[in-house]
Amino acid sequence: MSFLKRFRKINGLTQIQNLFLISFQHPIQKVLLFFVLCSFQSSLFAAKDAFSLYLNLNECQNNALHIVMQTPPIELRKVRFVIPSNIPGTISELKTGKLFSNIRAYNAANETLTVEAYSLNEYEIIVHGQLAKIEYDVHDSWHFQNGNLILPQIGTSFNSGTHFLLNFHALAGYIQGFEDFPFHVEIKKPLALNTVSGLDIAQSDSLDIADVPNGYLELIDNPILYSKAKPRSFIVGKTKFKIGYYTEGVDNQFSTIEKVLKSVCESANAYCEGFTEKQYTFILNYVLPESDPFKAEEAFGAVEHSKSAVFYFPITNNMYKFERDLSYTCAHELMHLFGPLKMQTDVTSKINFRAKSQSENLWMYEGFTEYLSLQMLYQQELITETEFINEIRNKINLVNYSENYALSDASKTCYLEGNENMYKSFYTKGALIAMMMDLKLMKLSKGKMSLKSLLIDLQSASRENYVMRDEQMTDELAKYSYPEIKDFLQKYVRDTISLNYNEYLSSIGWKYEPQKTDTSKMYVSAVYRYSKATKEYFLANISIDQVGFREGDVLLAVNKKKVTKENINSLLEKYSATNYNKQVTFLVRRNNKEVELSGPPILVTKNQKNMIVVEKKIEYEKNDLRKIFSGGGGAKNQAFRILN
Repeated sequence: MSFLKRFRKINGLTQIQNLFLISFQHPIQKVLLFFVLCSFQSSLFAAKDAFSLYLNLNECQNNALHIVMQTPPIELRKVRFVIPSNIPGTISELKTGKLFSNIRAYNAANETLTVEAYSLNEYEIIVHGQLAKIEYDVHDSWHFQNGNLILPQIGTSFNSGTHFLLNFHALAGYIQGFEDFPFHVEIKKPLALNTVSGLDIAQSDSLDIADVPNGYLELIDNPILYSKAKPRSFIVGKTKFKIGYYTEGVDNQFSTIEKVLKSVCESANAYCEGFTEKQYTFILNYVLPESDPFKAEEAFGAVEHSKSAVFYFPITNNMYKFERDLSYTCAHELMHLFGPLKMQTDVTSKINFRAKSQSENLWMYEGFTEYLSLQMLYQQELITETEFINEIRNKINLVNYSENYALSDASKTCYLEGNENMYKSFYTKGALIAMMMDLKLMKLSKGKMSLKSLLIDLQSASRENYVMRDEQMTDELAKYSYPEIKDFLQKYVRDTISLNYNEYLSSIGWKYEPQKTDTSKMYVSAVYRYSKATKEYFLANISIDQVGFREGDVLLAVNKKKVTKENINSLLEKYSATNYNKQVTFLVRRNNKEVELSGPPILVTKNQKNMIVVEKKIEYEKNDLRKIFSGGGGAKNQAFRILN
């Protein structure tokens, strides 16, 4: 076994297979021997012993668990027990070793072995005989004395009888050189708790059993949630979505959560033209803000896994914020299933649990995904044009007030201690670059190509297993689109040149203004949310009100003019103009009753920065691109009516 593992693959064969095949020159002999060798090697790997991991959640004390890991027979003189310092989804080096204590190892004769700390996250075990078992205690990260040790989405919570969040990289280490060995997991659990995970788990009332055939990476890629809430599920397209839910507050939001997630999943499925995943799991954790050990807004969010995502949110009575945060975050995580994560390079195709990623394209994995998630919400009518533009404006604001990094350099160095803030620029500057690149592609192709269609082409079936060199990603994007894209990325990604927003926004008749001052009449300051199902607008997040609006009022008409998706902006602009002096009456539906509202407005002067204005009168070429960009016009790959 260990001999075979030392041989690398050559054209799908191991070196040992090639050595045998050299001796057989006849084609039929070669074919027969190839199948014999494959069968022999497959049976050898199928018989590979597994690591067995045992947890008893019923014996949780002071937010700590005792872990037993039985190992396959290992006869090496020394082995290295490693707790990962780098995993997918982290933005800095992990110091998870602080959670582990009382590490002990035993051989097959149950004799105690010497365990020496090699570093914070690594232990060396001196073996005599066969290594058979490693035991240790592990504290959860949520309630650890240093509460911000790990982001909560990739951390652990051991809350006896109510809540367990198991991210296995913070529960179980691995033996160096044995990362590919299977894992067998047995978890004794309280009767009152329900299990949710992307893993296939054989469940009984008190015991969960899971077999993880593809090794340690698959284990840490599948977190498990235990909570009192019974899981829910729904089907969209070919994918079954499961929801696991835990809250520190009153358990009264699960129905709203299910409604929001289903709506976003349906929209994402339509935008992506179907997901290939058969099953996907949402793991949601809601905590009281005062109990949050991180105390920072950026701690809230989610981390994506291949078959699941873990969410960490504050409990709030603001339903607009509650639904908005959930829908935006869900959209972003789902777009990871579609976005550039599937474009593998020689740096990203394999994870090194002890080294930091050095991919210069890390910005793209988050930046492209963030932009595509916003575009999906916009095109699928889950957010309005105004909401989409405000999100872009917010990103411009943040870019203007942050240090200007070359994103390729930031990607390679953001994991180093002290550079964590670089990662934030991927969601702001990276997303803005993605949008401007999208508009550039649309203009160059006269509507035939977009960033979305380019990514689809790069991920086509013929390139499914293609791994490119990390530094050639820019060349690949240009190769499958236009040479100008290479220059674009060189300017804005590898250099620190600021984006010229108007150069790209003008292609769809939008205009960027760094600063704009205007005076208008204000009747209400609120967000006008669009309901895709009823095709109506309702008010949310009301902050200033002059006429008696209430949260959730459906706006039916203004001065007896019916409100539609096409006219709402022009109506609001007309009646907010300072030279409009007539009485304004709003008709709303409230609790299934129609109510008329009117009152005197207040005069407000706004000094606004980083405005994006939607021009009303534009050439038909720009109008065609605008329709394609918004998802409201044209079939796939629609071109201009006049191509020359």
